[in-house]
Amino acid sequence: MCKADVQCVFNGQKIARFFKIPFGRNDNTGELVIEITPTISTNYADTVSGKARSIEINIPMQSPGGAISVQASKIPHNYIVEAALVEDGQVVARNASDYRFEEPKELILRPALRNGSAPGLTINLTIDQFLRSAPARQVGVSFSVYRTDTEANSKPQMVMDKAAGIGELGSDLIYELRGYDPGSTGKRYQLKLKIKLAPGEDSD
Repeated sequence: MCKADVQCVFNGQKIARFFKIPFGRNDNTGELVIEITPTISTNYADTVSGKARSIEINIPMQSPGGAISVQASKIPHNYIVEAALVEDGQVVARNASDYRFEEPKELILRPALRNGSAPGLTINLTIDQFLRSAPARQVGVSFSVYRTDTEANSKPQMVMDKAAGIGELGSDLIYELRGYDPGSTGKRYQLKLKIKLAPGEDSD
C-alpha cells in the first residue's frame, strides 16, 4: 500500500507521479520512491472528437487485480578495502582506503617493513557486486595492478589487467602476481585483498 501519492501538474495535466512505499527495516524509517514519468506516445495528440488526448499510463503486463509488483533490495555502498603485497609468505607492503560501490579508485601500496622499499604497485579497483548469499554476504571486485616505479617518462607497466574475483565479506582474496618480480630474484609475489563494510554500514 502506498504511503503517499505525490502528483506533478503542468497546464492542468498530470505529468508525473511519485509513490512512496515503506522500505527497509521494521521501523519504517526508509522509503522506496517509484517515479512514473511520461514518454512520447505513438498515438495522435487529439482524439477523434478533436479534443486534446489526456495523459495515459499503460501497463502492458498487469498482475491480477491490476496490482503492480515491485521487488527491491538494499545494497551497502560504503566499504573499506585492505590490500597487501606478499613476498614468499611475508607481507612487505600494504595500504587501506575507503571505497564506494561501483566507483573505481586507485590504491598505492606502501612499505610494511621498517626500512622497506616502496614496491611501486598501484591497484585500480572497483567493487561492482554485492550478493546476499547464504551463509555469508559476498562482494565482487574488478581491478588492474600496475607498476609505477619504472623509468621516468615511461608508461606504467601492467602486472594484472582486468582481473576479477568474488568472495565473502572480510575474507582474503589472494592472487598470484606472476608478472611482478622487481629484482628478478625468482621470489613468489601475491596480492591479498580484503573487503569489509565501512563503520556504520549495514548489510541487512
